[in-house]
Parts: sequence; C-alpha cells; structure tokens
Amino acid sequence: MTRSLVLRGMAASLLMLMFVVTSCRTAERPRPDLPELEPGVWHQLAPGGDTACANGSEYSFFVYPGTVNKLVIDFMGGGACWDYETCSNPAGFYFDRIWATPEGFPGIEGFPGIYDHANPANPFRDWYHLFISYCSGDLHAGDARHRYSDDTGPGEDVTIEHRGAANAAAALDWAVEEFEAPESIFVTGCSAGSYGSILWLNEIARLFSDASINQLGDSGAGITTESFASTGIARWNIDGTLARIPDLGDLGDPLPTDLLQRVYRAVGRSFPEMTVSQYNTLFDGVQIFFYQQMGGDPILWSGKMLDSLDAISEVTANFTSYTAFYDFDPDAGTPHCIITKDRLYTLETEGVKFLDWIGDLVQSEVADRVAPLSGGTSP
Repeated sequence: MTRSLVLRGMAASLLMLMFVVTSCRTAERPRPDLPELEPGVWHQLAPGGDTACANGSEYSFFVYPGTVNKLVIDFMGGGACWDYETCSNPAGFYFDRIWATPEGFPGIEGFPGIYDHANPANPFRDWYHLFISYCSGDLHAGDARHRYSDDTGPGEDVTIEHRGAANAAAALDWAVEEFEAPESIFVTGCSAGSYGSILWLNEIARLFSDASINQLGDSGAGITTESFASTGIARWNIDGTLARIPDLGDLGDPLPTDLLQRVYRAVGRSFPEMTVSQYNTLFDGVQIFFYQQMGGDPILWSGKMLDSLDAISEVTANFTSYTAFYDFDPDAGTPHCIITKDRLYTLETEGVKFLDWIGDLVQSEVADRVAPLSGGTSP
C-alpha cells in the first residue's frame, strides 16, 4: 500500500453532532412492565445521581424507540479537554459540547447517517437507539473534578467535572432496565464517542451476556503522545473505566501511548464471538489536529494510524477496519466520521461499499479490512 505522508497544513475544524430533540412523550417498550415511550420521536432522560456535565449542570441522554428487539448504543462525539487552553474556552477554540446542558443539545430530527430512520437502506432503521450524550471532555471515561489554572497569563481558573464514566454508566443502567433480553446490540460512536464504544464494550457484554454484540469505533484511532499520556489523560482519572476491562493487565504509570491498541486487543480476546472494528479516513483533519495539540508531528499521524490498525489486526482475529480516502483538502485533510453523514450510504473504497461492510458487522461477520491502495476518490 502506498502511504503518502505529505500534509500541507491542517486547519482546526471540528465536526459536531447536531440534534433536534422533541419533547418526551409516551410508546411501546420491550419490557411491558415499564412506562411507555412514544415511537418515532427522540426522548430526553435525565438520570440524576452522580452524573454531570463539565460545568456541573444536569446531564441527560436520549432514546429513540424502535420496533424490533435490537439496540444501537451510540456514544456521542465532541473533542476532549485536558489543560487550561482546551478547557477554558471550548466554544471559541475546540468545541462547545463540554458546557452543554440538556437544553443545549439541539437535536436529531432529520439528521443523516444512522439517525435517518426513514431511509430504507439504514441497517438500524427499526432498532432502538440509545444516544449517550457527551459533555464531560474525557472520552466518556473520566471520574474527576479538576481545576485548571492559566500558567501563562491572567486567565481565571476553571473547574471541570470530568464525569463521563458516571454519565455512561447511568445511560447503560437505563438500558438494562429497558431491555430484558435484546437480540442484537450494535455499539458505536463518532470521534470521542469512538473511544467510549470500545472502552465500555466489556461492560456492555457483561450486562447483556446473551445478546449478539458488535462494535464500530468511528474516527478514533487513539494516536497520542507521551506528554498527553502523562499530563493530559491522567487528569481525567479513567482508572475505574479501565478496570472494567480485566484482560488489560498492568498498564504502568503513566498510561502507554498504545493504550487504545491494548484495549482493542484485550476486548477482542475476551469476546472472540464479537466483531470489533474501526473506521478512519487516511488524513483525518480532526484527529491530526488533536494529535498536533498533544505535541505530535502532524506529518506522522497517518503512518502511525495505519501501523496501529496493523498491530491490532495481527493478534486480534475478530478485528477489522475500513480506511477511506476521499474529499482531500490540503488545508483540512480528509473528513472526520461517517455514521453521522449521508456519505455512509454511498462511500466506496477499492470496490467495497461501506454500507455492505457495516452490514457484515451487523451480521457478526468479520469483514475483510479495507484501505485505499491509491489516492482515489469515492462517489
């Protein structure tokens, strides 16, 4: 495979999920002993307890009732926050989701990709959809309150509630109450949600041991630097989330830069009947941007991403990946995320349609790995 590592500039462009949430009403649920939710609309649920958004405001997640006993568990994306620069001005510099309140999540009515329940080509059209919202800046994994100070200027300190672990656990608790015995579960997430989809997969498999479960991490390859591992991710306190993956072994302190590789390998070993997978684009502008903010050389990201996929695949028989190359912009790289876009239905790489590839995942088949052999574009 030819790997071009020449990048002529990466702009800081973040893709946000935009959702239009309708009011909570009432409809049929898989468990007849529980209150009903009206089908065909999104419902907003606030679990309370230890959950919180970054600024301490109330956390909520969203549910779209389906018509079959199958469930999509979808972790929302939205960047990350690990120092004063990234946590003090998310709306102006990185992203705005860490400050989101329930009213601040605009919603999903008419949103494309897997959210388009009117599209007959959508493999999840009739499924229940649990959307685990993201407003903690910690990849759905943290359990900490951290005070960030401006070491280089007069900025005011900012305190962040990194409560992604509690938020995700509360949403999954709802799913356990809602579903007595789901037939199939598909776990996914875009960007930051991609990490949530694999970090929580072990726990989801424990909670739903009789279900057929498969996973797709969308645009979260986990390419990090040593400085981020020691002074970034450490501030989130993700030890409790990692402890849910018993086969990880001793990770050391600080955490290794190949942490995500180890997570995929460990989960794959524990559940060989599952398919675990990743989707990325070859020069993903958003992932490269964040890697650069961690102190990494943006020129190296693509090669490291491909090497990481190879390293997982070599020892994980139930792992597969789809790497695309299309719409390359020298200032912004290639696009970020696929499950949130209509391109999901038309993307093709080396003769393999992404829709067919993800269809194999839904059927618990380990589809062949796909990667561009030349710099072509997709329809």
